[in-house]
Amino acid sequence: MPFRGREPFVLPIAILFVALASVSGCTTVSPANRKKANLYLELGTSYLIHGNDPLALQALLKSEQLNPKNEATENNLGLVYYVMQQFDQAELHFKRALNINPSFTEAENNLGRLYIDVGLYKKAIRQLKIATSDLTYTQPAKAWSNLGQAYFLSGELNKAKLALRRSLATRHDSCPTLDFYGRTLFALHDYQPAAESLDQAIAVCGKTKFDEPHFYSGMSFYKLGNMDKARARFNEVVSLFPSSQYAPQAQKMLEILK
Repeated sequence: MPFRGREPFVLPIAILFVALASVSGCTTVSPANRKKANLYLELGTSYLIHGNDPLALQALLKSEQLNPKNEATENNLGLVYYVMQQFDQAELHFKRALNINPSFTEAENNLGRLYIDVGLYKKAIRQLKIATSDLTYTQPAKAWSNLGQAYFLSGELNKAKLALRRSLATRHDSCPTLDFYGRTLFALHDYQPAAESLDQAIAVCGKTKFDEPHFYSGMSFYKLGNMDKARARFNEVVSLFPSSQYAPQAQKMLEILK
């Protein structure tokens, strides 16, 4: 059944987790086919990382055909379909990866991220709690960040704060994590640390053209009574992001601050 939720915000592929190696294989696959499948997996993964989604899909489908029981291939097929915004297919392949290997936390994290982006926050939280409980997982900051975002979007602000802080403890330079942490603190009326986190997000996000931290930084400074800094941030939104969803709100705030 097609997903029906809010308009999804698809993250850069680096925010998710690409499986870079073959993890397992079906014992009925011949050694020759397994070797070819792994070569197509490596090729498809390279295309995926470099943003050539059609060629990535072609190579990974060939890998799947040669070895249909490799969780890394299924995970990366899920990622290709994710970035192509084919969310039903993405869900199918992430689930296939988990059916092959229920302990494959990368697919667990990616499936949780997918559920966030289609607005299924409770399902996302269930998946991501499993991912964060795996103490052997090598990318825990990503899973904690995704869990924090899911909590935030479901309105569970204190849980969001704890999860996002857990992520930032080991990965200080994550643009979306800093942004959501600042937005969480803002929603909790903790405006000074909110402004600090959002300003960090602005510095880290750099050239990604991410408007949100500029706007909420402005709102935080406004709440703190620092009108000069608030005005500067709202002017940034209007000048740097004129087509942004936040531009009209920033313009209204500038009118208030006149």
